[in-house]
Amino acid sequence: MCSYWLAKVKQAFGTPVTTAQLYNFAVKVKGMESDELAQLQQIPGRSATGTAALTAVKVDIAELQSSITAWDKGNPALFASILKKYLNDNRPKSAFLLAGSRDCG
Repeated sequence: MCSYWLAKVKQAFGTPVTTAQLYNFAVKVKGMESDELAQLQQIPGRSATGTAALTAVKVDIAELQSSITAWDKGNPALFASILKKYLNDNRPKSAFLLAGSRDCG
């Protein structure tokens, strides 16, 4: 399931190069990650490591929202800083690997 979402993100966005493009990227990816999370939460019988992986996705979504809020409040430097943290965050990927999924995160 997760490989579907990853392909969807890559197809939709390519490589943003300006701060404004990055803002649009953040808004769209937040929506996609939220949709993916909603679908993953519907999987029954989730293990503790699976639940931890979903928590990591929630942190990602919160980071995206914080970056969007910074931009909306007129602080592009903070936006870029938070978005960079999001883009370099390997916690979700690591959490999904522990849960047995190589395609998520």
